[in-house]
Amino acid sequence: MSTDLHDRLARANPVPGPPETPPDAGLLSTILATPLEPARGLRGRFFLAGAAAAGVVVVVVAALLPGERLGPSPAAAQALERLAAASAAQPAPPAHSWAYTRARTLYGGTNLDDPPYTVLYPALRESWVAADGSGRIRETPGRPIYLNERDRAREVAGGGRTEAGATTDRRYRLLPASSWRMAATLPTDSQALEAALRRHIETNTIPAPEAGEMFAGEMRGLISSLLHSPAASAELRAALYRVLARQEGVELVGHVRDPEGRLGVGLEFRAGSGGGPMKKLLVVDSKTGEILAEQTIVQERVEWVDAEPGDVVGEIVYLEHGWVDSREERP
Repeated sequence: MSTDLHDRLARANPVPGPPETPPDAGLLSTILATPLEPARGLRGRFFLAGAAAAGVVVVVVAALLPGERLGPSPAAAQALERLAAASAAQPAPPAHSWAYTRARTLYGGTNLDDPPYTVLYPALRESWVAADGSGRIRETPGRPIYLNERDRAREVAGGGRTEAGATTDRRYRLLPASSWRMAATLPTDSQALEAALRRHIETNTIPAPEAGEMFAGEMRGLISSLLHSPAASAELRAALYRVLARQEGVELVGHVRDPEGRLGVGLEFRAGSGGGPMKKLLVVDSKTGEILAEQTIVQERVEWVDAEPGDVVGEIVYLEHGWVDSREERP
């Protein structure tokens, strides 16, 4: 399953795939045993969003897996403090500049038919973000990836596409991603930042999560989104790492390589607000504190995606980042 999924993604992606050396098939066990081995090929950020035929949003809340450790890892906390220091040392961007990012992504669309199924959508995305929240997003979709022929037939029968979509190029007065807009308004003191994030979760999450793993899951997800934001300053990114170091369920994986062969620090935590069948792996540049890649990994079989435990079903890989003078330029 894993190798087949990797091959299908490589054929469908509109940009060159990972290095020729195949990714390591045993993600967690291999990394723990030999920290400098490449991680499994990352695929993209995975969202349980409604496919076009269904038009629904799925929220997965599941119990903790038996035997899983709950609580912050001291090793992860130390690594996060080092990443905070590296982030804080980065220079401020040029005045009146736009943050440019080019990334390879994979998103999942889940259809709630009986039985449910998931289609994976690869793309190449460029974004330009200004300090005032305006920007531009240019995206070139690849061919959808169907994990089995049954799901392909069902999606096609419902009007789903099988070929790569057309490139879209949109300019915004206010970018749609809320985390990008939040980044420009948050405090950079870690205590004040944590309080602000808690208020945001309590106000915007329905139902409001109580203290414990569900709240910690919401906090981890929000921090991860903000760390991805090109509008996050060096000071804010440092504060975010310090807040993340105080959250339950964050573990240090060790040194891993992303699909581009770049060496980074691996951090993982359960995805979603209740733990459950997926986990996130962040690969972070230890010198700058910038996210190199994020992947979503299956922890247990579920009915809505044809993937085995250990398979990668979501990814975002940052290929290029820089500062430009307008949203018409590239570095």
